[in-house]
Amino acid sequence: MVLKELSPALRSFNLSFNKIKVLENFDCLTNLRELHIAHNKIGKIKGLNKMTHLKSLNLDHNKITKIEGIKYLRKLEILSLVGNRI
Repeated sequence: MVLKELSPALRSFNLSFNKIKVLENFDCLTNLRELHIAHNKIGKIKGLNKMTHLKSLNLDHNKITKIEGIKYLRKLEILSLVGNRI
């Protein structure tokens, strides 16, 4: 799947349970409002700077140890990091 093809209309995206290790290629998802990436293997929150409309980010049960990489997510209302070692 090519994310660029979905990006204009995509508002919610669930990538949970996919063994994802790195957040990359999310630059084109600028209209996304909800992103669920729970139960993966992500170690750092990064690569989301252009997702300025994001309101909800679920990163439960990953390998995150530090809250970072959300500075530009100004509309973020919900950040869930349950099950991480923060």
